[in-house]
Amino acid sequence: MTTILLWLALSHMPVAPATVTLAACPAYLPDRWSCYDPSAATVYLEPSEAQPRKVLFHEEGHAFDALALKAGDRRRLLPLLGFSRRTPWDWTGDVHDEAVPDPPAELFADAYATCALGVRVHFYATRPTKPAVCRLIRRVHAGRPIHAT
Repeated sequence: MTTILLWLALSHMPVAPATVTLAACPAYLPDRWSCYDPSAATVYLEPSEAQPRKVLFHEEGHAFDALALKAGDRRRLLPLLGFSRRTPWDWTGDVHDEAVPDPPAELFADAYATCALGVRVHFYATRPTKPAVCRLIRRVHAGRPIHAT
């Protein structure tokens, strides 16, 4: 757990006030090893995850989305992520199905991880994260406190 706290402290992005638990996702969140559970404001990080630091920051991206972003923030992010402003932020479907494009919420979590790690291309991303995404995340954090709900 000390390593995780160090990773969070060294993040290039503001970190959401979510609890981090070294365990697989609860049973009510099926088919996931690591996840963010908004009902508990908890990031679950599977201990056997192959790239735990990258996955941790991806899930922290979901926490930041849930706890800090407002609808207007998401609308501003959509074109930066390559979507129309009318695109639904999240849609149901299997994010592990290669035939179905990832929703903006998943691409935001990837972009957040890229910014937090201080790199230009994320481990899942097929294109570089625009620096404007990182700036918007910092601006959101600077403009309002983030609280776990």
